[in-house]
Amino acid sequence: MIKSNVNFDISDKNNKKKEIFISAGDFSGDMHASFLVKNFKKFYSNETIQFSGIGGSLLKNENINFLFDMVKEQGFGFGFQILKKIFTFRNILKKLIKPYLEQNKDHIKMVILVDFYGFNIHIAKLAKSFGIKVVYYIAPQIWATRKYRIKKIKKFVDIVIPILPFEKNLYENNKIESYYFGNPLCEIINENLEEITDFQDESLIGIMPGSRLEEINKILPIFLKLINMLFDLAKIDAVFFNILQKYKFVLVLSENIYYKLDFRDNEVLLKNSVKKNKKILDLLKKINIFMKKVPDLIIVKGPSYNLRSKMRFILTASGTATLENTLLSVYMLIFYKVDFLSYFIAKLLIKVKFIGLPNILAGKLVCFEFIQKFNFLSIANDIKILMKKKEFINQKKKELAIISESLFVDKNFSVIKQIVDFLVKKI
Repeated sequence: MIKSNVNFDISDKNNKKKEIFISAGDFSGDMHASFLVKNFKKFYSNETIQFSGIGGSLLKNENINFLFDMVKEQGFGFGFQILKKIFTFRNILKKLIKPYLEQNKDHIKMVILVDFYGFNIHIAKLAKSFGIKVVYYIAPQIWATRKYRIKKIKKFVDIVIPILPFEKNLYENNKIESYYFGNPLCEIINENLEEITDFQDESLIGIMPGSRLEEINKILPIFLKLINMLFDLAKIDAVFFNILQKYKFVLVLSENIYYKLDFRDNEVLLKNSVKKNKKILDLLKKINIFMKKVPDLIIVKGPSYNLRSKMRFILTASGTATLENTLLSVYMLIFYKVDFLSYFIAKLLIKVKFIGLPNILAGKLVCFEFIQKFNFLSIANDIKILMKKKEFINQKKKELAIISESLFVDKNFSVIKQIVDFLVKKI
């Protein structure tokens, strides 16, 4: 059942208000959507622009007319992961989005879609049918998989604003209006650098298993097995034992997961307000096992950008975190694992050589990637080498810094302000 506290009529009698409807469907999209709305309000506080839409808690906190929390639906990937969400998504479109856009079509001047193609393209189709301008912000990665999607983007989307430099030409070559201003993630990072009072003298290794329950439940046991193997290697190597003792492991949990948990001295519990289900209970069990198996484990709330910037390297799930780590110039080992059907479909559809964004942007292997099947002893030995060889890490940091530079058009201008200025002109 779809529940929402929606104000379906937010127009005023004189129709002076201009409304922008924004749609995000995952944690990363929610972060970008909320940052965009925040900067609209910052730079155009005197304008009669108001916002409505769907997304997650970050977007909701921007005090928009919020229709539904899509991030909680955890829809992503291939195969079973998406199939079981189809009926929920269909109901959201039919019972919430369509009537809202139809009733407010006269003063909704723009619909902004943030990634999440499988759902958002249907919103684009609806908006187009009501004569509303459609902007795709954070373009779908059609260069990686399902290039045929560009046909529907061309049909239902007016303007595409990608955040990777090579995407602009792809859309322009298909006669789609496209503008690249740079990647706003660097500014998101700079605005969210937390103060660090602890860990200054520690050697830290980051653990980033993702932001979605399905993803974390698959990736976290892989990281635990690797760390356990490091401790086993230390038992037969006195030199490595001494090196390992100098390190601490830091588990970085995304905000949407962290706030569900109640951290005690020796265990983690679910907060009373959190609805129990198999996925969250599985995660709880895995985190508690992690705490027992890994001495002095530190658990922090993401994004923890400043803390991550101090880390020696990070074991991370593929995704937005890899681009964040690139901008922080932190070396990483990138992991990808899904269920068998999803992986089988992904192998058929994905047409790029690498899965990690730093490697894709560089066009070569900068950070090691491990996909679906893992030789744990080999990977553990790779990690062991990384803990010993500072020169290798330093060289990789330089390569990541070069990749970061490629994301900018002009460092003298704010990326997000340029995007907001552009959108205001298009309303």
